[in-house]
Amino acid sequence: MDVIMTWVVFIGLAAVIFYSSREEQSAHAEAAHRDGKALPSNRVARMFATYTALDWGLFIAAMGFLISAILGTARVLL
Repeated sequence: MDVIMTWVVFIGLAAVIFYSSREEQSAHAEAAHRDGKALPSNRVARMFATYTALDWGLFIAAMGFLISAILGTARVLL
């Protein structure tokens, strides 16, 4: 049950991060600068460059839950 809940929390956090990054991108597509610095041309780098503290917190929490879910699944299967 713990492994299922960990996967559910990870998927929920990933969905929130994906949704918020799409909303941010569509709302501020014309902005080529952030805090006086030019944004990178790579899409992934640009997405990470526009993250706020809350976005980074959600991203780090999602990665923690992903690692926990993978380790929990491996423990259950082995």
